[in-house]
Amino acid sequence: MVDKKIFAILAVATVLAGCNDSERSLIDNGARLVDVPVTIMPVMTRATATNFESGDQIGLTITREAGVYADNALLSYNGSVFSGSTMWYEEGAETSTLKAYYPYQSAGVPTSFSVKADQSAGVSSSDFIAGSASDVQPTANAVTIAFKHKLARIVFNVKNNAGYDLTTMKIAGSVLTANLDADFNVVADPSASASEITACKTSDATWEAVVVPQTAAFTVSINASGKEMTQRILSSEIKAGYSYTINMIVNPGDLVVTLSGDIVNWNDGGNLGEDTSVQFDEYEDHFVYDGVSYDIKKMADGRTWMVSNLRYVPKGMKISSDPADTTYGIWYPIVAGASAASTDEATMSAHGLLYNSYAAFGTKVTRDNYASFEGAQGICPKGWHIPTRAEFVALVGFSVKAPDESADLVNTSAPYYDAEYKGAKVASLDADGWNHVGTGIVNITSPTGTGRYVATSATTANAPYVGIIGMTYYLGSTGAQVTTSGNIQLFGMMTSFTKAYMDGRYSVAYANYKSGYAIRCIKDAE
Repeated sequence: MVDKKIFAILAVATVLAGCNDSERSLIDNGARLVDVPVTIMPVMTRATATNFESGDQIGLTITREAGVYADNALLSYNGSVFSGSTMWYEEGAETSTLKAYYPYQSAGVPTSFSVKADQSAGVSSSDFIAGSASDVQPTANAVTIAFKHKLARIVFNVKNNAGYDLTTMKIAGSVLTANLDADFNVVADPSASASEITACKTSDATWEAVVVPQTAAFTVSINASGKEMTQRILSSEIKAGYSYTINMIVNPGDLVVTLSGDIVNWNDGGNLGEDTSVQFDEYEDHFVYDGVSYDIKKMADGRTWMVSNLRYVPKGMKISSDPADTTYGIWYPIVAGASAASTDEATMSAHGLLYNSYAAFGTKVTRDNYASFEGAQGICPKGWHIPTRAEFVALVGFSVKAPDESADLVNTSAPYYDAEYKGAKVASLDADGWNHVGTGIVNITSPTGTGRYVATSATTANAPYVGIIGMTYYLGSTGAQVTTSGNIQLFGMMTSFTKAYMDGRYSVAYANYKSGYAIRCIKDAE
């Protein structure tokens, strides 16, 4: 990639000594110069990616008070300096303005410039750079010109969670032609149609493309093992000389775009982000997320919780009715006594969906990162997040111990804690509007285990819960442990309906990372 260029233009001048045309000398009073070639010595060079290569060409224009002295003079790089046939003018005391640009165009000083539609072989020929210097006199000293990027760059950093073969990156919706003024300032050609650019792959995880500055809503696409995956980018103003980074996560069947402000060797252009177009409107007693309304309530712990189960499906992901299918990690719920998932709209509306950690956090959970999701927004709407262990305990008052703890964690000040139940009564939360429903779980107890639905009916005779599923889990975001078998566990809140817990018990227990659980988001602390 072409870095910011600072070039020195070195005017090496000699003139004739005496009247013999074969002899040359510099007259110190600046009266006249004769046949002195203009050469350019780059202070920073540009070749394959960051340096000039032999044969690279730039165009130079020299303008004096009387008018243009050299028009689009061709200078070529020989490995150390740029040189050509242009000579300095004779009047050494007269000043001039020098303007230069890259890459050279033989048709004349360009009034427009187009980036290449196919930049897969490299972006250098699409990177228009230019600079100028004023009040310049012919001199043996170097004349420094600071060259600047006149277009913009987009860098794609790609995290390939799915292990796909990523072959081609494209960005659509971009005008490829810019109009140039006399100072090489650019503006997107209003008569040009938007087109598509194939980006250059610089590493297994990085692509880049040079684009014309403009305001546009781009669409990026990547070929993943033969499958085209696309994502629309929010409409943004792309400015000249700025570099924009787009971080992308490739999941099975999904392309997730996140934000980054990392800028290298260009001005900071801010961020470009994903246009998810997911509706989210929040009200006092509910919010609407992707067209679905969810009840919310401030519970006695002082925090606002979802009091209905999440059923949101991110773009590119799908719901499965097969507990052995972990492609997306989202499953239909199961009702008490059923042998298969319930896929009807009424059941999903009442029970929500089941999610594993991959679906919940948007990335794979591993033994190296499982402790890093504490309080993550994950699949929840903006301003909400997947509950932490501490937030669950502050609600129900009891958790099994963490590996580094000597005893179970008990919070007797939790508003729903019941010492007899060693946790909270489901009935007590429901009395405050919690609205418990039994969803069952998809149980996968090891990294190589096969999932199965667990939908055992509650044994309690307590009328409100007769016949519902006895075990329901709400996924949490706090890492718990990695077992000796390699199973990764987080903390989640679970129910127990037994003879000992007739009103149903809520407590915090270990949740397997591959298993499917209900999700109730909690609002960020206000």
